Amino acid sequence: MLRNMHCSRSLSRSTSGSRSNIPDPEAQIKTSCGRCRNICPALHYATIVCLRFTTSLREVIRVPGLRRPLVLFLLVLVGLPITFAVEAPKLVQQDGRWALLVEGHPYLILGGQVHNSSAWPSELPQVWKSLEALHANTIEAPVYWEQIESRPSQFDWTNVDQLVRGAREHNLHVVLLWFGTWKNGNMHYVPEWVKTDTKRFPRVIRADGEPTDVLSANSRANLEADKAAFVAL
Repeated sequence: MLRNMHCSRSLSRSTSGSRSNIPDPEAQIKTSCGRCRNICPALHYATIVCLRFTTSLREVIRVPGLRRPLVLFLLVLVGLPITFAVEAPKLVQQDGRWALLVEGHPYLILGGQVHNSSAWPSELPQVWKSLEALHANTIEAPVYWEQIESRPSQFDWTNVDQLVRGAREHNLHVVLLWFGTWKNGNMHYVPEWVKTDTKRFPRVIRADGEPTDVLSANSRANLEADKAAFVAL
């Protein structure tokens, strides 16, 4: 079920007890000897703000005559700093080397990649077992255009949701591989409504005039249809 696994040396982490000494996490990326230190000052700062705000809130709630809606509003605000501290995964460069940051920390992908046609729900139980045996921390799985948009502009996320839900249950991160207009140069994973409408979605034509199993890269319609599905995903 799994094609390969990407391995490297493990990353070590360190923390600092003093907020004033917390450096920029991106500046702490050191890869020259295979090690990596990381700190997340944003999350640390948000926690301090939240704790201070909570202490103040307790004193406010004791004030007689305080209206309940205001109390509820303040309670909602308590959780906002930590929510804002969550960062999207990104690539950063330090001293000519690159690192992937996930939730503010350098992340080493130990990934198991699912075979081309093995990301269907019926195949996933065996995939989870294989990933567990490999001690992987990430699943690399394809999303098929024909799977999510069997009819134009009608998207079905059932299988994608099941994949993400299963990854969470097994404590795995997810890397999605888009099987859209082409896979290995062919259009095997495009929806049927794209394959059959050769006038709207033209194909590459051979020298003898025969169409091939490849969508034309010069077609604006091909590009827009693929883009719409990918953006929706």
